[in-house]
Amino acid sequence: MFPAQAWLIAASSLAHARGLMTDSQLEKIINLLMKLDLPTSIEARDPEILLNHMSADKKNKAGNKILVLPVGIGKSSVATDCEDEEIVKAWKKVIK
Repeated sequence: MFPAQAWLIAASSLAHARGLMTDSQLEKIINLLMKLDLPTSIEARDPEILLNHMSADKKNKAGNKILVLPVGIGKSSVATDCEDEEIVKAWKKVIK
């Protein structure tokens, strides 16, 4: 198991890489979680294993991973075109 906050940071990092969030918005989310003393990382894991777990998720269709990504702060979008490489990079942002 891993904290949902870790996925929030990973998803926000993915959104940032796609231009859906600014640097300051990403920093604001991370800083808020840290200020609330919530976990912002997960123990060392192989991001490929996490990706494989995501493949079994009910939100996937026809081999595509469907993710909800933040758009700025307070909005979101459904992304159906996330590449595995992008997701692995996002996971690496939260793995210690």
